[in-house]
Amino acid sequence: MRSGGCWSGANTDGLGFVSACRHIGVDPSIATLRIRGGGSAARSIAGAWSSEGGSIIPETGRRTLSSGPWDDRILESGQADLAVDLDASPAGGESTDLEGDMQVSVSYAKGASADEFAVMMLAAQHLHAWKTLFAPSRENDLPNLTEFLSRL
Repeated sequence: MRSGGCWSGANTDGLGFVSACRHIGVDPSIATLRIRGGGSAARSIAGAWSSEGGSIIPETGRRTLSSGPWDDRILESGQADLAVDLDASPAGGESTDLEGDMQVSVSYAKGASADEFAVMMLAAQHLHAWKTLFAPSRENDLPNLTEFLSRL
């Protein structure tokens, strides 16, 4: 965003993922996430997840999850509460099956509905963008994720 001659930016992938997880009843502070991939979305999600206190089991996909501020939350193995394949093809591409109590997808296709996790995450990302970039002074005027999704 450019405002007053200054540039600012934010990555809302991780914040949106965490908000969408809470929306479906997964509390990152007590959950373990199995994550496949190592791109920018994976790193953003790992950062947000670990900052909430959650543990991460990385799975190698096209890229390995690099070292980062989440390093002390990495587990080599174990049971995951939630799994996500961030190397799935875009536009509704199939995810690799990962071990976990529940698996979500962040890939959506034309006609996706508000009850799909990928749409929940996208909506949450937009809400975070409005809170942090576009209208931080109006944060209290924004709907919560449940209200926002009901309007889609």
